[in-house]
Amino acid sequence: MTWNSQPFLADSIGRLQRFTSPGDILVVDNGSIDGTLETLASDYPQVTVCRLPVNTGFSGGNNVGLRAAMANGYDAVFLLNVDTIIEEDFIHPCLQVLEEHPDIGVIGPVVLEADGENVIQCEGGRISSLRASFPYRKRGQRFAREDAIVDVGYVLGAAMLVRREVIERIGYLDEDYFPAYVEEVDYCYRARVAGFRSVVHLGSAIRHIGEQSSGGHHKANNRIATHRFYFAIKHSGPIAFVAASIGIVARAVYWKCRDALYNA
Repeated sequence: MTWNSQPFLADSIGRLQRFTSPGDILVVDNGSIDGTLETLASDYPQVTVCRLPVNTGFSGGNNVGLRAAMANGYDAVFLLNVDTIIEEDFIHPCLQVLEEHPDIGVIGPVVLEADGENVIQCEGGRISSLRASFPYRKRGQRFAREDAIVDVGYVLGAAMLVRREVIERIGYLDEDYFPAYVEEVDYCYRARVAGFRSVVHLGSAIRHIGEQSSGGHHKANNRIATHRFYFAIKHSGPIAFVAASIGIVARAVYWKCRDALYNA
């Protein structure tokens, strides 16, 4: 999925073509006006592009791709952010795991920071529905590749492979998490309730820049806080919602105080 993403196309779409057929790549564009569409047409003519007139957010754009893949009979769909840097074949190892484990519904690679160092940005995440808290696993640690998978609460939406049966069972991403954040948490949570595991493949990796369409760190934090409230309302009972609300407000106050001190 793209949105004003012209600088990132070579590292994502361009490199992706080394590891999969261009005919299997669908780029959903969320109303770009920066030359993204022109570059896609000139440099990647074999890639199918679906142009949306406005920005429908992470869920809205990816749902267009998911519906197209379902209509075309694919057994699994890899959702991939354009602000990723592809250096290896992360697709086929994940597909092989899906083939070997029918109870796995969602899988992704280890996501590394984009700076070229082998530092983990996200090895999946944990879900605490009581606090509506979704911390990344092993953030900031060194990446040590191993031929194994690990069960996680959720897979980062920047690179997330979804089995067809999951989509048939629970539907699509919740577009109320507009424009972005927490939607992959919600999706993997719903998949788990439906009986599917979410895992990360520890033998494959991808780099991710992040926050390219969020408007910056402050807006990202505000949106995450808002969407944590929505998740709590949607999935928790009254007591859990109150507990989650206290934690969310406390975290928001902490960040506001920290920013005020930093900018003083």
